Amino acid sequence: MPQGKAGFAPGRLAFIVLQILKSALDRGRAIMALSPGRATG
Repeated sequence: MPQGKAGFAPGRLAFIVLQILKSALDRGRAIMALSPGRATG
């Protein structure tokens, strides 16, 4: 059977999601560092 959209590896998807979350966290940390008065956690 030809592998369609359901044929990709779940590990690869998890890796992509982790990369997106990591970049989002880094961006949030940078914003918090730039504006410590606004971002109170």
